[in-house]
Amino acid sequence: TYLSKLMEENDAFSNIYLEPRYTDSENRIFRPDIVCEFDNKTLVIEAKNIASVTRRRVDEYISQVKKYEFIGDNIQLIIAFPDELQIAYEDYFKKENIIVWDASKLASIFYHQLEVIRETPLYPILFNASNRPIEASQSKLYIEGLNSIKPGKTEWSSYQKLIANIMEYLFTPPLGKPRYELSDKTKTNRRDITIPNYAENGFWRLLRETNFADYIVIDAKNLTKSIEKRDVLQVSNYLKKYGTGLFGMIVSRNKPHQNAIHTQREHWIADNKLVIFLQDEDIIQMLIMKEGAGSPEEVIRQKIEDFRLGL
Repeated sequence: TYLSKLMEENDAFSNIYLEPRYTDSENRIFRPDIVCEFDNKTLVIEAKNIASVTRRRVDEYISQVKKYEFIGDNIQLIIAFPDELQIAYEDYFKKENIIVWDASKLASIFYHQLEVIRETPLYPILFNASNRPIEASQSKLYIEGLNSIKPGKTEWSSYQKLIANIMEYLFTPPLGKPRYELSDKTKTNRRDITIPNYAENGFWRLLRETNFADYIVIDAKNLTKSIEKRDVLQVSNYLKKYGTGLFGMIVSRNKPHQNAIHTQREHWIADNKLVIFLQDEDIIQMLIMKEGAGSPEEVIRQKIEDFRLGL
């Protein structure tokens, strides 16, 4: 609704329809969010209030939007959301001929129409996106640092310290200051990063209440290969209901091996230990969202949701 108001105030858009009804050759009914005319083309727009901030969500959104291709030959598919999207994810949409309108793009298109939505939650997001400084931000510096570290044992320590600094930048507050390489009393388990979770509301409080996540345990693996079963077992050993809690994350350079995913599921089902995998693309997306005054924890929330709905 907010997006349609912006379009109605912009003379470049015409014949704007909210949720028009279309029927395909198999008599299936489809209702895209917005259809309008722009530059001699019909725009078919799917508007999301949350960005596709994991690769799985990118694929899901692509499949959803491409279902509208039957509407006509002279159409342009568009997906819009009030968050920043990293270039790598945007490229996946472009390959499928889907244009992305993220916060920066929306702010650029509708800069002169923003006053019409001043009293809505969308206004400060697009206003901030339109006034973002050009100089290198802390997020960009961290992304450059991440890209400069080569996978492997040589830069293992640098990677761990960088991930600790990034997590502090992203989530402190409401989380506490990360503790680096903290051992348990028996010295048998040494956790790379442990972050106290004293959040009084929001996602982190919910995680504490549902997963006993009084501390967020993070293992940073600068591996040249995929995370495997033994890596999940190691993190799982750190997780104790009356110790750090039952939630941990493994941050690595590559996607997990199938045996790691199997072990992840086993420990969740048997012991309620929830271990989530993050890769470079996830860290970059969180940093971009932080720069755009978004909610980087949304990446973790979607990771948890994707994992549990996939069981």
